[in-house]
Amino acid sequence: MLKKIKEAIKKNDRLYALARCIKNINDPEYIKLVRGYYEQQYYDAASILVHHYGDREPNKLIVGICNDTCYSGFCAMLLEVMSCLNCADIMGATPSVLWSTKTLYYEPGLEKETDNVFEYYFKPISDIKYSSIYAYKNVIKLHRSNDFCRDKAYENDGWFYSDNILKRSAFLYKKYIQLNDRTNGYISEQILNLVGEPRKVIGVHVRGTDYGIGLKGHPVKIQPAEHIKKVKELLISGKYDKVFLATDDLNAIEQFKKEFSDKLVYYKDAFRTDNDVGPHSTPSDRPFHHYKLGLEVLRDVYTLANCGVLICGLSNVSLAARYVNLALDRIFDEVIVLNNGINE
Repeated sequence: MLKKIKEAIKKNDRLYALARCIKNINDPEYIKLVRGYYEQQYYDAASILVHHYGDREPNKLIVGICNDTCYSGFCAMLLEVMSCLNCADIMGATPSVLWSTKTLYYEPGLEKETDNVFEYYFKPISDIKYSSIYAYKNVIKLHRSNDFCRDKAYENDGWFYSDNILKRSAFLYKKYIQLNDRTNGYISEQILNLVGEPRKVIGVHVRGTDYGIGLKGHPVKIQPAEHIKKVKELLISGKYDKVFLATDDLNAIEQFKKEFSDKLVYYKDAFRTDNDVGPHSTPSDRPFHHYKLGLEVLRDVYTLANCGVLICGLSNVSLAARYVNLALDRIFDEVIVLNNGINE
């Protein structure tokens, strides 16, 4: 009878978990493990749950990195990958990345190519597909919800990054992340056609749209006029002959046109809005809209990263431009970060 009860408990995940807790209720190490896992004690061994799914390669540790959120912007998702790659790299693990069909950039028209949205734009991180991690003996799964390696390991508060952290980010990007051939060819051609020699260009990123709402915990919006003032100061030097504007905001485009006329260049085909709703949250009936949203952001990041100087506020896009710039060994002449604080 007892044997049958034990077998029934083992078949039910909740009952099995409860039975394990009752059995080990007086074991201080077990209690520490449970508390550590749920409270995410950064890099404490108790913070990491290792799954034993299959028998493949028992001497290898796999880190599965999955984003399946339906609201994160492209560079926020990329930053989450970077954070989890930092964890995998420190542990000497082999990473595998999946952006699921729930993400904002999933494009039904590309289903035949891949079901991994990350691979619309990038080469696979490793030779292990995310769908195959369940065959391996030792697997750690990291999601946005348990991105425990970001703050303590990176020693940042989410928006302010030191030089050392940027260098670490650039190292991780260079080691693990590569544009796929289609994306690389497209972006290289676009940069050449738009700006020519980018070292003589002032790159400006203006984050508008939903920043105007004053989202709690997000940076206070920097008005286009504040960026324009800095651009004018740099143009006086005569070192730069063009201004490249990357923005999600149609209003910023109009203001920069008035100020810089034929010195201004920007991607005219990018999807932008003139209200408090970001492009990534705005529906459209244009073909491959969701895929193009990601491609256009990535194009802006790489164009900014290749410019001679960067003027920006605090945002995931400008942050990506900074660590991609270092990863490409370009090195900005100067980075001017405008900061009006964080919305409380």
